[in-house]
Amino acid sequence: MIQCELTIDYQLSKQDAYSLAYLVGCIKEPKIIIELGSWFGQSTVILAMCMVAFKNCKFYAIDNFMGTGSDLAVRLNENPKKILEENLKNTHLIDFVNIIEGDSADTSDKFEDNSIDFIFIDADHRYSGIRKDLLKWYPKVKEDGIFCGHDFVDFEYDERYIEEDYFEERHHGVIKATQEIFGRLNWLPDKIWWANKKNRLLYNFRCPKMSI
Repeated sequence: MIQCELTIDYQLSKQDAYSLAYLVGCIKEPKIIIELGSWFGQSTVILAMCMVAFKNCKFYAIDNFMGTGSDLAVRLNENPKKILEENLKNTHLIDFVNIIEGDSADTSDKFEDNSIDFIFIDADHRYSGIRKDLLKWYPKVKEDGIFCGHDFVDFEYDERYIEEDYFEERHHGVIKATQEIFGRLNWLPDKIWWANKKNRLLYNFRCPKMSI
């Protein structure tokens, strides 16, 4: 298992960070890793630390740095892209990350079909947004590649709030869209969902709880 020390405290819990790193470590010799929604770079740092262990692997961090929902207020006082770059420099990972500023869905056109080994999705949490991301990136991921993302708290959602970024401690759009596309999801503590095109458990994967 790849060891990953959490260095930036923003949205992922320590358990989420552990689960994400553990999941990346289950991929055999990945060539391309994608992140949709980098923002300040907490998950970017985790993924970059993991990909360093692989030979000839490229990592692309994609964000429009505009934000949605509560992030809009943050953008008024902060420069997310600058903070991301500073965090990557501070962790000596800047040379391992290709930052692409652009729309999370439209950027998929830059990549060939069946070329991506791993994609982490944490961009637009509204139903229409994440559904578009999933549909656009779906053909880009290999048959045995892994889709995963953040903010999946359980399998229940309220249809009235799927176009809200966040309501009553859950992202309803994320919960609906992911289940709609994949049918069956694997759910890791605390809030990491993952699936692949064949909808099977890869490598008999089980992620243990992090020991604190």
